[in-house]
Amino acid sequence: MGFRTSRLSLSRQCTRNVHLGSYGAIYQSTNIDLFWRNVIRLSRDWTLTGGASRQHHPVRSCAQGGIPSVSRNVAAVFAGLNGVFAGNELQLNLRRDRLGGSAGSGNTFFFGHGGQLGGGFEAIASCASACNAPPLGDLYYDSPYWAANPQLQPELAHTVEAALQWSRASTVVRATLLQTTGTDLSGYGSMPEGRTEFQNIFRIRTPGRGGERAWRLARMGPRGEPDSAAAARPKRPRAPHPAAPRAQHRQRQPGV
Repeated sequence: MGFRTSRLSLSRQCTRNVHLGSYGAIYQSTNIDLFWRNVIRLSRDWTLTGGASRQHHPVRSCAQGGIPSVSRNVAAVFAGLNGVFAGNELQLNLRRDRLGGSAGSGNTFFFGHGGQLGGGFEAIASCASACNAPPLGDLYYDSPYWAANPQLQPELAHTVEAALQWSRASTVVRATLLQTTGTDLSGYGSMPEGRTEFQNIFRIRTPGRGGERAWRLARMGPRGEPDSAAAARPKRPRAPHPAAPRAQHRQRQPGV
């Protein structure tokens, strides 16, 4: 075993939210996060990372509103391995989240590979998964027009990506092909009595391609590549109602 570093942190964020309208709400949401991360240098080229986190998300009405005083605990363990051998760069991340309530558990991963082709060219490939826990507002907010849905499940996504990159000095040119598949995406659904609620009703497949050119002013990592959106789901308009901080868990891009 080589050099080891360990980090333990505790943070607390409190937000007071005011929503105006026919059925306005004033509520307070809090995010308490305990985070522990260990990094072990296995050799000059290989690094092992592991740790755990625990989050507590309470929300309570301050004066008025249709959201009860509820809370959720999110516990996670994670591990990662990244290194270089024979001109190849590899990264593997694994994570397991216990989301609490009816959401159950979520497992996510990331695997990335970068290989030198010579002449400044590099081939890059990756696959990843992600889960996004529903906010407490989507689960519990209730009004004459909006129904709570405590059974709402996490949104899931899987992404595969391939890229060809050329770099020389401070210039980087990159062409990328990717595809993201999203399942159990939440959207507006109707109840028999006429009210609206969030439901897991969408599934999407989003192919994409693109190119980018960048000038590196400074190297910030082994390669300093621009970061792209792995396993990112499309953003949709949200209803104007209370929502506690999201327990959002998505894997990070590699430094390949």
